[in-house]
Order: sequence, then C-alpha cells, then structure tokens
Amino acid sequence: MGIFDKIRRGRSDDYSDHREKEHEVAKKSEKDGWSCDVTPATRDGGYDVDCRRESDDSEERRVVEVKHRKDKVHSSEIDRLADVAEKEGAGAAYHSTNGYTGPAKKRAEERGVEITEGDELDDEPKWKFW
Repeated sequence: MGIFDKIRRGRSDDYSDHREKEHEVAKKSEKDGWSCDVTPATRDGGYDVDCRRESDDSEERRVVEVKHRKDKVHSSEIDRLADVAEKEGAGAAYHSTNGYTGPAKKRAEERGVEITEGDELDDEPKWKFW
C-alpha cells in the first residue's frame, strides 16, 4: 500500500507527521513576528504556510513550503515555490527535514528563496540564504 492509499484511508503516520511539521514551522515563524495560517491539506495553492507581517507602512508576505520526507529537496521544487510566490507577490521560504541537493541550494540563492533544514526547529531564527 502506497502513501497516497494510506492518506485516503486516513491511516498514515507519515501524513500526520507532515501536517504536524507544517504547524511547527508556522509556530516558529510566529515567534519571529509573523502571523501565519497553515493551508488546507489538499489544493493548497503550492505552499503549506501563508505568513504575513506588518510594518509601519506596509505588509510583508511569505509563503512557506514544508517537506518532511526522506528525500532531499530538488531544484525543480525550489523553482515551483519561487514561481508561486512571484505570482502571489510574496517572498518564499522552504523547510526540509532532510535537506537540499547542491543544485537546490544554488537555485534557492538565485531565486531568493529562504531555506531551513533539519528535523527540529529551535528558538533561534534559522531562515537564511545559502
């Protein structure tokens, strides 16, 4: 039985872990001053967390994609998020529990996508450009 079959039947530990990680990333971003909403589990528009932060005269927005899996994130996934963020008029950030391929790190820098990695998110801001 594949992961999608488990999700359809509502019995996937991997799926619930992924949703928990999305909420963890949202809470971490809120500690950094953002107001965040986790998007619906399906048809999420290409990102998992929608974050906004107001300053004196403007509003800043960042869309965040979260990958909680064994594989590393590839450059095509960075491009997909960067394209969505551009259409939404937002900044982009990516969190991967298992890291990024070398080309993905390079693409994130080129496209201005902030990235974090690792299974645990500590209290210190870790969003950075590689």
